[in-house]
Amino acid sequence: MRNLLAILAVLVIAALTGGWARNWYTVKMVEAEPGKTAFRVEIDRTKVSSDFVEAARYVQRTLRTEDKDAKKAE
Repeated sequence: MRNLLAILAVLVIAALTGGWARNWYTVKMVEAEPGKTAFRVEIDRTKVSSDFVEAARYVQRTLRTEDKDAKKAE
C-alpha cells in the first residue's frame, strides 16, 4: 500500500510539473482580507486539450512507422 501511495505521489508531482512547464495553468497571489493569503489558479483548457490531441497524433504516427518498419523487415 505504501508503494502504491508513493507511485501516486510521483505521478501527481510529475503531472503538476509538466502542466506548469506546458503552461496549462498559472497560479497567482491575489489580494485578500488583512492577515489572509489568497491564490488564484487559472487553467487553460484549450491548451491542455490541444496538447493531448497533439500527443495522440504523435503516438499514432509512431505506431504507424513501427508497423511499416516491421512489415519491411519480414
